[in-house]
Amino acid sequence: MLGRVTIALLPALLPALLLLALLAPGCAAEVPMPDVHGEADHADGLDDDLGTLASGLSLGSLGRGCSTAGTEGISRQLLDEMECLSGGALVPVSHPNVVPTHSRVHLYLSPRGRDMLLSVARTREVRINSALRTIAEQYVLGQGCSVAAAPGRSNHETGRAIDVANYTSVGSALQAAGFARPLPSSDPVHYEAPGDDLRRLSVLAFQTLWNANHPSDRIAEDGVAGSATVSRLARTPGEGFAIGSTCGAPPPPPPPPPPGGSCAHSLGGTYGNQACSAGYQCCDGVWRDRASGCGACACEEATGQVGCDAVAPPPPPPPPPTGASCGHSLGGTYADRACSAGYQCCDGTWRTRDAGCGTCACVEATGQVGCAPAPAPTGASCGHTFGGTYGDRACSAGYQCCDGVWRDRASGCGACACEETTGRTGCGT
Repeated sequence: MLGRVTIALLPALLPALLLLALLAPGCAAEVPMPDVHGEADHADGLDDDLGTLASGLSLGSLGRGCSTAGTEGISRQLLDEMECLSGGALVPVSHPNVVPTHSRVHLYLSPRGRDMLLSVARTREVRINSALRTIAEQYVLGQGCSVAAAPGRSNHETGRAIDVANYTSVGSALQAAGFARPLPSSDPVHYEAPGDDLRRLSVLAFQTLWNANHPSDRIAEDGVAGSATVSRLARTPGEGFAIGSTCGAPPPPPPPPPPGGSCAHSLGGTYGNQACSAGYQCCDGVWRDRASGCGACACEEATGQVGCDAVAPPPPPPPPPTGASCGHSLGGTYADRACSAGYQCCDGTWRTRDAGCGTCACVEATGQVGCAPAPAPTGASCGHTFGGTYGDRACSAGYQCCDGVWRDRASGCGACACEETTGRTGCGT
């Protein structure tokens, strides 16, 4: 009867018996399972199956027993961020004789720990069950393993710990190289190297990645695994964030300057758009050498210390009269400013006399003969197309009257006798 009762109770007792059996091998204070120590060769294959099932899940949906399956993507991003943030305090370990026992063993140590491990690996194989563990993995272990340390508290997050499967054959060499064995009886697989404790850095790596991907739901980047950080861990996708590690990446280029922006000179002066220093021109906020600038200088200040700002130069004034003549429908030819009975020829175009271009140079009313004024004597004035009359050597906005003929001011006939820029009033007559 007792035997039948005992057999009937075995299914209920089996999990407890397994847990008691597994507490003995090592790291009992954290996670005494093959997922962590890799002591069962088949554990990796089982976890790979779990990883397939876990694809696309958040960390809070994982935690199937003592397994980190499904955390591969986010762990890779966290490892990249930690390595960069550590500034050389965490380095990868690579050697043919350093053999991870499953795919989620992250072979990272302090620089001194790496060198110590490599010194042993030169002569013998070292099989590693567990090394650096990310905060994502520690969180998932805490969901499925009641004995797992809280995120940010595991000594496998320090960057100093390794669990060694073949410790019975290589343990003495590891200790001779400088590894400590803090719990030889209760945790014989566990060894620790000298180096910085990177547990806060492990938390900080997650916090920076979370904030990069959730700018509207930022958390403190303080390296402390408080309630805000842990609640975000639960919502983190096991496959990783859209934005991975950006630590060490060059900053994005600055936005292009706005059109019309000013430029600061290295000697202190500020130059407006199109303004020029001695050798450069400010073009929409960017300096260019003057040979490939952006047009005429709006202003110029050569020292670089004062700068200058001015609006772009105004458009050139309208051209002077062309002096073209006009043909009358009755056959006569009328010179510029000449008048028929009701019209005046203005630069080759007929206008009514009340809207003409000033005083008639001559008048011929029939339309059959036409007329032209006598040649202008020396010192003659000029009529502007806008109606003003300018004496000899008088100037409009862009031209000068020279002996009755308009010239542009750059090739005029000397100093302006007077100046009137509208073209409507004239001067000097």
